[in-house]
Amino acid sequence: MRPGGHVRWTEVFAADPRIRVHIRFDLTQVVDGELLDGTMHVTGQLPEGLEPFETRVRLEFHDEADGRARLEVSQWLPEHLASPSEQGWLESFTKLDAALAA
Repeated sequence: MRPGGHVRWTEVFAADPRIRVHIRFDLTQVVDGELLDGTMHVTGQLPEGLEPFETRVRLEFHDEADGRARLEVSQWLPEHLASPSEQGWLESFTKLDAALAA
C-alpha cells in the first residue's frame, strides 16, 4: 500500500445478503505497519435507509507488550452515521478474526 493507492471491499450483511455495501478507501498517508489514513467512500445498498457518504478514516496500529497488536480507528462522521459505522467495523473485524483463527 502506498499514498495515492486504494483498497476496496464489499460488505455483505449476513442477516440480509441483498444488502451490499461497497467501500473504497483512498490512501493519502501510509506508514508501513503503523498507519493508514485517507478518505473512505461508502456506496451500494446501505442498511436502514442510509445514503452513500464519505469520511476521513485513520487506522493506527500499535504493538502491545504481550505480542498482540492494537488497532485504533478514527473517523469523522455526522452523529447519525457514527453508530451504524461502529457496528460495521465491529462486524468486519469479527469476520476477520474468525478467518484468521481458521
